[in-house]
This record gives sequence, structure tokens and C-alpha cells, in this order.
Amino acid sequence: MPDGHSSLLAESLSDLIESRGLRAPPREEISSSWLRSKKAGLDPQHLQIPYIGDIDPEALLLRASRPVVDQLLNDLGTVNMCVMISDHRGQVLDRRETNRTLAAHLESIDLLAGSDVSEQSTGANGIGSALAEGKSTLVEGSEHFRDAFTGTACAGGPILEPKSGRILGVIDLTCEAPDAHPLMLPMASRLAREIERRLIDESSLREKLVLQQFLQKQRRVRGPVVFLDTRSMLSNAAASRLVDPADEPALRENTQQIISGGRSGFHEVMLSTGRRVLVRCEKVLEGGDPIGVMLELRPAQTPRFAGLADCTIDPTPRWADLTNTERNVVEFVLDGFTNRQIAERMFVSRYTVDYHLRSIFRKLGVSSRIELSRVAPRPLGAARG
Repeated sequence: MPDGHSSLLAESLSDLIESRGLRAPPREEISSSWLRSKKAGLDPQHLQIPYIGDIDPEALLLRASRPVVDQLLNDLGTVNMCVMISDHRGQVLDRRETNRTLAAHLESIDLLAGSDVSEQSTGANGIGSALAEGKSTLVEGSEHFRDAFTGTACAGGPILEPKSGRILGVIDLTCEAPDAHPLMLPMASRLAREIERRLIDESSLREKLVLQQFLQKQRRVRGPVVFLDTRSMLSNAAASRLVDPADEPALRENTQQIISGGRSGFHEVMLSTGRRVLVRCEKVLEGGDPIGVMLELRPAQTPRFAGLADCTIDPTPRWADLTNTERNVVEFVLDGFTNRQIAERMFVSRYTVDYHLRSIFRKLGVSSRIELSRVAPRPLGAARG
């Protein structure tokens, strides 16, 4: 992007910060969202939410989410909250609330079932930013790009398609800004997992067993994971960025060789595209009988995964320079926590977290959370010297 364009964007975002009365720039993920919103040509002061079209009430995502939303609204009682479900495009499929005041506000800005609340159309918000970031996201008050949303707070949790790991939609919790609570974010994530389990219930008995095993196993491993059985290949969102369906034959052939050879640790595999990955295999059993193989994947030839067993990559000493406290901060960052949330969990101030992050960036030679996530091994302890 030309320097002139960068300067104009920076200036316009500075104006927005000043107009909101903020004492400091917003956190990094909000700044990134504002930048994307500005690039999309959105105006903070003018809001017109596009309408995509009517909703199919029998859509799979709606069928799976409806009982979860019903139960949530029953549990909330008189708590002032709106619950929304969107698809992968950001179209609102369902919008329900416990309070007519909040409902009236959303209706006054045309935020209805069928509306487009993607970040590109509506700016920073719980649904749009969760889709853009690919992770659970909390947007509070003045962190919204559009002025019309600054009176609210919203937390969006991506709902993943169990077989492919791709984002199927988002569940969003919205309330008035003064009522915002840090638990909204983990709650949205938990509700998304409940909907994913209901998506599994739509499958056949055998598929359900395989999917349940896959979800159970992948929670033990952070990063790209693939499950192979005799009929199918399942992958989480991280793995879908490394492999695609065309790579299945190569993965099967190499997995068989690794298992038959009794080899443990990571081994390099050449994919159909010519890209190379590191693969570690684990048999998956049900009642003592093998039902498939779980593959933990890593990109080949990157310092991020230095120190892994049987890996030929040269180790990097930089991770050994981190203190235990800094390692804890990195773990929280990789799990998507904001500086404020990290501070609450570590019982320190946000300024202390800022200090640790600056030290981590300096030691690792990175300049942002995004770069940190790209170079960080998961689990982090693998890099400890």
C-alpha cells in the first residue's frame, strides 16, 4: 500500500480516536479491525446495514443452534441480552433478545434477520470481527467502528464445521455497553462448542462416533490436526490452511509407512502440491479397536517448531530467553486473550502486561501479536531449553 494512503488512513483513525475521547489507541485487534473498516470505505458516522435476503428456517445451522439459544434465553431470565446467529458471510440468521429496549435499538438501525453485519459492510462488531479474525472476539462500546454501535458491547464465537474445521457461522452476545462483562467472551466460545456438538448429532451413528473422537483428541493438541479413518479425512481450521482434500492420498500413504515402521515423533511428508509438512501420528482406539489415525501437523522448515522430536530443523535459542512469566503471557496471547483479560488472570495491571509484551517482542524479533502467533510453537514448552 502506498505511503500516502497509509498516512491518510493513520490520520483518519487518529481523528476517530480523538472523537471518541480515547486517551490511547485501542488494542491491536481493534486497531486492525478499524483499519480494515476504513479500507472498505466505511464512515463511522453513517450506518446503513445491507440486507442480504430472507432466511431458510430449516437451515442446518439454525436447526443446530435453536435449542442452544432457547436454553440460553431461558437461563438469562431478565438479564438484558441479545443473542444472534450468523452464517459464514455475516448474514444474521436469528436475532432474539430478553429486553424490548435493546431490541428497539437494533431494529432502529435495521439490524434484522437477513442483515449483513460482516466487518466489510458494518465495521468492527462481534460477528464481523470474529469472522475476520477467525477467533472469538469482544468489541466493547467505543471499540465499534460505527458510532451507532458504541452504546453496545458484543462478543462473537465462531462456530466450526466439525468435519472441515472451517467457520460455519458465529454466535453473538450483545448487551448495552455499561452491562458488558469479561465472561461474555468465554460464554460465546462455549455456546459455539455446544452448537458444534449438535451439528454432530445430525450425522449418522458411525460419523458421530468418528467426529466425537476427533473433537476429543484435537483438544489435547494445539495447532493443525487431521483425522484419517477408512472413509474420510477430517481437519480443524488450522490444518485446513496446510492441507486440502487433494493431499489425502499422500497423507494416507505416508501415515501407513510411519505407523508400520513404528516411528515416533515428527517426520517430513511431501504433499501433492509439493509443499512439505511435519507429521506425527497417533492411533485412535474405540473400545480397544482402531478406528483411525490422528495426525498432528507442523509446517516444515520454520523456526516456530524448533525443538520438536525427530525434527531436522535447527533449534533457535530465542525462546530460552523468555522468563516463565513471559511464557505465560505468550500462552494467553496465543489463546486470544486481550491485555486486560491477561491482567485479570495473572493478577497484575494492564501496564505490566504491556511491559512483558514489549520485552517478548524485543527478544523474539517480532512487532505484533500476529507475528508472535506465527513464530510461536504450540505447546510453548516444546521450545524450552
